[in-house]
Amino acid sequence: MNLILQLILVIIGAGFTIVILRYAFSNTGKAKEAFITIDGTKLSSKKEVDEYELIYNSLEWIYQDESIIKDRKRRGINKFNLSFIEKLKNEGFKDLKTLMSHREDLKNLAEIFQSSNDIK
Repeated sequence: MNLILQLILVIIGAGFTIVILRYAFSNTGKAKEAFITIDGTKLSSKKEVDEYELIYNSLEWIYQDESIIKDRKRRGINKFNLSFIEKLKNEGFKDLKTLMSHREDLKNLAEIFQSSNDIK
């Protein structure tokens, strides 16, 4: 009886091992297509890339030279205050009062992110 029980356990163990190995190797063989954005970020679909690049293109000027930012502000292209951009890039918002003083800028920033959802 003991020998039969051992044989059954060996068969069950071998079966589980085969199932686990088959599952592991079947998933690794399927390479998912990766879509790469203009800054090198990898995403899983073309739609995600389009949304990402829309936001990226809307915000990339923030990280350019300060003279470009000032020129955009002078021409009325930039809706953000220069102090907001400076805090966003370098200093951060150290207290709630500072954050609240830039609420209109934060709303404008949120609109850029929201507009990518509207193209879905």
